[in-house]
Formats: sequence, structure tokens, C-alpha cells
Amino acid sequence: MAYDFDAMKTYIGEYVDNTDGSFKTKIGKDINRLYEEVWREIDWTDGTDDDYTFESVADQQLYDLPSDFEKPVYMVNINTGKIILPYKIAEYWREEGTDYSEDTTQSGTTSRYVILEESGKFKLSPTPDTAETYAFPYKKQFVSLSDDTDVVAIQGMDRILELGAISMAYGRLEQHSKSDLFNQKYLIALHKRIVQERQRANYRFQRTPEKRWWGRSIERLTGDIPYDGV
Repeated sequence: MAYDFDAMKTYIGEYVDNTDGSFKTKIGKDINRLYEEVWREIDWTDGTDDDYTFESVADQQLYDLPSDFEKPVYMVNINTGKIILPYKIAEYWREEGTDYSEDTTQSGTTSRYVILEESGKFKLSPTPDTAETYAFPYKKQFVSLSDDTDVVAIQGMDRILELGAISMAYGRLEQHSKSDLFNQKYLIALHKRIVQERQRANYRFQRTPEKRWWGRSIERLTGDIPYDGV
């Protein structure tokens, strides 16, 4: 059972023997500070919206990002099974810029997308020529705890954050040896939880190179000419 924001603050205040209202407010700020740091530590499964889909519109290139979008995880056309590759803005213009004619490009089968964070939109390329459905799981933005009934979104993280916040509370009270002790407990518990997240049963994690070469045919360095003919 996850403990809500008020229960966490109350427990920490009672633990360090300071239940003053203003001190409780500071505890809440410490919890949120730690929570945000933890949220950005890795891509938590609990922080991913795995169910998001959208419909493309024929000849429409730009689409709104979800309101809580932080960064993409994957995109696939679930009508065809085709993987849609992420491109950076510079990569898009390097490959697509010369195809513009009269301020537009030709529609076709979408194979890549670009996130436009400034405008809160993303761009499909080539512009889809038919209406199709895409799965677009993404990492959600961090949302701090504010209401007393709010709970931490990452499973099992509430008690770990309490250890960190107890350390910070003891620091505020200038009980530094206790602060150091609970900071060590917090870091150990957080490390164990990260290991648990990364080593889930039946899961395998693999780093992939940033350059998106997959899907392209492998060619000889000399082109189609056999080596013995060079």
C-alpha cells in the first residue's frame, strides 16, 4: 500500500520529533525535491504511458504531443507493423530539406518522426497519405506531490523517499551524524530499487547506438563491385 503525501510528511515529522506546521511544509518540499531527482534518474516503467495511440490524417504532417509528454519511447504503425524511427531536427532537414517544393513535400508512407518541443508538436515524415493508427508510448513529465492524498507514482518509492527526507530533516535540525546515517540508508535503498527496475524477470535491456542505421541494407565498402574485381 502506497502512503499518501500527508502520511509521509507526518511520519517524518514524528520520526525527527518536530511536528511544527512550518517544518512539515519544508518536509514536503524536501520530498518533492528528492522525488523529482529520482524521477529523472532512469526511465521508470511506472512513469511510462504505454497505452497512447493516435490517428494520422491524410496530408497532415503536424500533430499535438500529449499534455504530459516528456520524451518518446517508441512509435509503430499498428496497421502495418512498421517501426517509425525518431529523428532529430537536424537529421530531418538534412534528409528532407531538398525535397521541399512550393513550401511542402510529397505525401507518402511515414517512416520517421521529429519531436518539436518548442511548439509541443511532432512531425511525421513523409507526410502520411492515408489515415492510420500509431502506437506512441512515451515517458510522462514529472508531477510533484501537492494534495495531501497524492501518492508517489513509482511503486515502492514512498518509503525510500522518506529515508531521504528524514536525512534532510535531521540536517535542518543540525543533527548531522543522523543526517549522514539516513542519507546512506536512502542511497542504498534507492540503488537496490534501481537494480530491481533494471533486472526484471524475463526482461533484457540493450543500449543502442544513436545513429539510426538499422533497416538499411549492408553494402560493400566498394559498392556493388566484388572485392576481387577492384
